Amino acid sequence: MKHLGKALKYLRIFKGFSATDLARKLSVTRATVSSVELGKHYPSVQLLAKYSEVCDISISQIFALAEWLDNDEPMRKVDMVVMEKWFVDSGMFMDM
Repeated sequence: MKHLGKALKYLRIFKGFSATDLARKLSVTRATVSSVELGKHYPSVQLLAKYSEVCDISISQIFALAEWLDNDEPMRKVDMVVMEKWFVDSGMFMDM
C-alpha cells in the first residue's frame, strides 16, 4: 500500500489540521507526522489508531482511501474535490 502516507496527509488537510496541530493531537513530533505522510515510515498500529480517533474515521476507511489512491492516477497536490469524490464514491461520509 504505497499511498498510506498520502492518505493520512489528505485526511489531515481535509479535517483542517496543520501538521503541527496533528502532531500535538497525536502526541508525536511534527517530524513523525511528516515522515509518515512522505512515506518514509509506516505508522505503528498505535499511531494509526490515534490517527483514526483524531480524524474521526475508521482504520479500515483509512486503508480504503490509501487503496483508492493506489489505483488512481498520481496527484500532485491535495485537492478537496478528490477527497469529496472518494467519500461519495466509497459511501463513507464524515462530519466536518
